[in-house]
Amino acid sequence: MGPPRYCRQTNSVYSRLSLLSLNQNINLEQAAVSFTFRLLTRY
Repeated sequence: MGPPRYCRQTNSVYSRLSLLSLNQNINLEQAAVSFTFRLLTRY
């Protein structure tokens, strides 16, 4: 299993990565919404 300190470090890294991916998904959704809104308001 390895020392507990190493497990704790990997857990924090995994949580940071999941938070980053979550923020990226939210940003992608906002960009898509704004893009479609611009397309709709253009016509």
